[in-house]
Amino acid sequence: MIHALTVSLFLAGERRSEQRLAQDIRPEGTRVAVDPGVEFDVLTITIRADDVTGVYEGQRGPALAEVEVIAQATGASGSTVSFTRGDSDCDLGVNITDVIVILNSLFLGAGPLCCSQAADANDDGAVNITDPILLLKYLFQGAEPIPAPFPTCGPAPALETLFCDQEICP
Repeated sequence: MIHALTVSLFLAGERRSEQRLAQDIRPEGTRVAVDPGVEFDVLTITIRADDVTGVYEGQRGPALAEVEVIAQATGASGSTVSFTRGDSDCDLGVNITDVIVILNSLFLGAGPLCCSQAADANDDGAVNITDPILLLKYLFQGAEPIPAPFPTCGPAPALETLFCDQEICP
């Protein structure tokens, strides 16, 4: 288990920012926000051996398999594309295929989603197992509607932590 790490941002070889995160790094993911005002071209993550418990192949320390960085870089304006929440396969409809696409991405390494905002069906700022569960409840148990933008296309409401890489709606 990793208990702390340091994120450093560099621009042209010069350190621009350094942030120490002193909390357990969760296996399902830990969000680390960086200052959007800091311009950088390299991001490093440093994990000290003292910040790790457990062993890997008989040695104490972080294993490379334990560390994965998934980042979304945006300009000052953030995401401005339109999408339908729940439409994780970007086919302009919400159905059982969207559930399968999210599960494949989360558990079978199917790769990135076409629009992580759309896959965040419950609008909690993360794509995880709760999103396909909400979609299943909506599709088959008549649960409450999915948060906006739904059932039709629209821009993301307020501030979003996830983004779309492409325009989804016509």
